[in-house]
Amino acid sequence: MGNGTNYYEKIADIDRYCYFVRSGETFRDELKHEIACLPHFHKNREFLFCLQGPQEVIISGQKIIAESGDIIYVDDFEVHSYSNCKNAEAYMLVLSSCYFDLFDQCFVNQRLPRLMRNADKNARIFSIVEDWKNSYRKEKYVEDYYQIMVNGNRLFLAMMEEYGTQKRSDSLNKMNIINILNYIDAHYNEDLNVETIARHFGFTKQYFARIFNAYLGENFRSYLNDLRVNKFLQIRKRVGKQETVMKIALDCGFNSEATFYRAYKNYLKNKNV
Repeated sequence: MGNGTNYYEKIADIDRYCYFVRSGETFRDELKHEIACLPHFHKNREFLFCLQGPQEVIISGQKIIAESGDIIYVDDFEVHSYSNCKNAEAYMLVLSSCYFDLFDQCFVNQRLPRLMRNADKNARIFSIVEDWKNSYRKEKYVEDYYQIMVNGNRLFLAMMEEYGTQKRSDSLNKMNIINILNYIDAHYNEDLNVETIARHFGFTKQYFARIFNAYLGENFRSYLNDLRVNKFLQIRKRVGKQETVMKIALDCGFNSEATFYRAYKNYLKNKNV
């Protein structure tokens, strides 16, 4: 979590992430889930299904009072926050962007509506949500990938049939940071630094550092090290002991054993905060 007003919720961007919870529930090894959260953003998409309102929501500076039966959609990289309103209850669903691949391919530059407010239309959508939730596994961030794809696409289709889509209207800084993070994700194992990335995008070093720190709440080197460690863990889980720790670390872009273990230690420390 960053130190600024808005922070990048990095944990939500792990591979195939799915977080599906009802307010008041307790997941294994987690505190009881509350709706309230500070301003933050992530690459993933988020839904709030309001079971009982009112619930105050702020998305990219727009204030919405969600009432019972409302559905709120938060697009990727939108800064959003929820304040705890007395007696408010909701389902929260956060999905990795990979589950939107088919939607994004079919509806280029389109998005779901931010506020979906129609009792008759939402009754059908809430029925789908509740069916999914009743079968959802409670392990932390774990469910079968294909089951999420099936339920997710069923949900998206119902929303599109009832509400259609809207044209995306993204700020320049938002598009810049999306392009930057996608570039880093594609080249994380190469020799990356602030100067080379800024030059690649035609930015000054100062502009790159300013928008990166403002959106992510941390500097480039810290972000890159955490990304490399996350990639290391994914590969290590997949290949097991077929490759040595240092072979995988070097393949992920670390240039020495000391650098890797220092980054790994910081990653674990920050993850437990």
